[in-house]
Amino acid sequence: MSDLELLDLQEAKTIRPRTVGCILKRNRHGFLALRLFWNGMRSWEGTGLADTPENRTLLEAAALVISSEIKKKTFDYLRHFPKGNKAHLFRPATEPTE
Repeated sequence: MSDLELLDLQEAKTIRPRTVGCILKRNRHGFLALRLFWNGMRSWEGTGLADTPENRTLLEAAALVISSEIKKKTFDYLRHFPKGNKAHLFRPATEPTE
């Protein structure tokens, strides 16, 4: 890993809620979740993956990619979380049927 990648990984792990990015957290049931902060919004996205070293490594990489996209302003919530907690906010409203 390059020095830049190591710095980004450290930054992603220590990002504060008032900034933007994505961090990995363990919920109270022992599963991993991604915590997102962007556009003044917060979101807690469960993964259903147990907190194992393999799953943690996988999701730390995902959090790094998401943090990078958020910082570049190219983050697409629905691409990463099509069934996410806030997906309804990013889908076009359906027209009422008569």
